[in-house]
Amino acid sequence: MFRNAFLKPALFVIAASSFVAACDGNQNQITWTKASVAQREAALTSASAWGSFEAGDAWQKLEIDHNADASCPSLTQVGAKLTYAADGCVGRSGHKYTGKAEITQVDATERSAVASMDLNFVGFSMEKGDHKIALEGTFHWDRDNDKKEKAISNISITRDAVALRFDTEVDCDATGHCVSTEDSRGTVDELGEFKLETQTYPKGEGLVNVLILHGTDNLSLSSAKDQNGCYRYSLDGHFGGRLCL
Repeated sequence: MFRNAFLKPALFVIAASSFVAACDGNQNQITWTKASVAQREAALTSASAWGSFEAGDAWQKLEIDHNADASCPSLTQVGAKLTYAADGCVGRSGHKYTGKAEITQVDATERSAVASMDLNFVGFSMEKGDHKIALEGTFHWDRDNDKKEKAISNISITRDAVALRFDTEVDCDATGHCVSTEDSRGTVDELGEFKLETQTYPKGEGLVNVLILHGTDNLSLSSAKDQNGCYRYSLDGHFGGRLCL
């Protein structure tokens, strides 16, 4: 199921730096060397699931907290559409919820591989301690009978003090090879725009993954896990830091 995949986003290896960013000529390109560590790591974290990392995390926490206490968040269902809502209540996990999250999911059957999922966040936020996530926008995923998949993010994310925007589309063939479209983009605060380049494809029993955020310079995430379970990222081919997801 796609849900499991995007709740546990794939991690990525560094791709060739010879790629010429499609946003060349755009005066609003981001320069990653001018970004803070928090801005770089927020962008990489969200981009690791095509802009849906926080959406998947929110869905999981809403479901768990509602199952523990039906009053926070509340849940209504109309057909296949679930709506979680809260006005500042605190769930059993200790997360404070505000706003609304709508989830519509159509599962595959024995006779059909067709499935889809839509997430819609309206004025939604969740916070615990010093950590806060706010979401506004949509995420869509579908699979056809040929097992081809599509994922589209049009979502604004505030991750603590960092504001992100993702407008991305990823297409997957039946073998599991997924590629972002040429016009997949994101922004970070007022720093500017980046082009999202991502690929996922099978190799043997595992997956090879590529993630590059292209601006005037390139930010990439590696699948090499260190002894603390964190992942190296690079800035134009040079070590930039470690990201712990």
